[in-house]
Amino acid sequence: MKIAIVDDEQHWIELAKKQVMNYWKQDIKIFTYSSGKTFLDAKEEFDFILMDIEMPEMDGFDTIKEYRKWSARGLLMILTTHTEMSRKGYQVDAFRYVDKMQMQEELQEAFSSAQLRLQGEKRVLLPIKNYGEIEMPLKKILYFEVVLRVVKLHTDTEKYICMEQISKLEKRLKPDGFFMPHRSCLLNFEWVESFSKDEVIMKNGDRLDLSRRKYKDWKTAYLEWKFDRANR
Repeated sequence: MKIAIVDDEQHWIELAKKQVMNYWKQDIKIFTYSSGKTFLDAKEEFDFILMDIEMPEMDGFDTIKEYRKWSARGLLMILTTHTEMSRKGYQVDAFRYVDKMQMQEELQEAFSSAQLRLQGEKRVLLPIKNYGEIEMPLKKILYFEVVLRVVKLHTDTEKYICMEQISKLEKRLKPDGFFMPHRSCLLNFEWVESFSKDEVIMKNGDRLDLSRRKYKDWKTAYLEWKFDRANR
């Protein structure tokens, strides 16, 4: 995940960087810029952009307008000490306005809400037989199942053969709401309609076995996922 922090004051850059690292902890790359011009000159794309609006030469609004001319990628979080200017954020489709004086609390909330947004947009790179590596939207994946040592991928429209071991898929996708109800299946919580002590019913009508040995862990993980979704 790539995150940009753009501010002409080093104090605010360091404070924002600290809060970003405290929240995400790992698997991130942070890029800092002291002006809108240096940000634009870098020609980088980002998942999150933390943008100060009060900068000399080119303010944050104009900087983002220029960035959007060549990239639609990235949720924008405006950093400011003047929250009365928040209405202008609609011009650049700002995801959040963050008061610098309350940066810790407001960035935590903003990132938590943003995770839900990214979940719907996130894609995963999968090795698919006869297609090579393709980017698959997570929201399209129902489940993977192992049949005669072959990993079959079930999406909302098609079925594919995935050339990656299910154990490795589980490690990659568990943080995104995937769970193994038994050792030969990995499903997406997003597509669960209901479940009992020995079965999971998916929204497309498919019925998947749920190991009794895993029922307790399943219930805990699923309810935690539901709670997390409801509170974002």
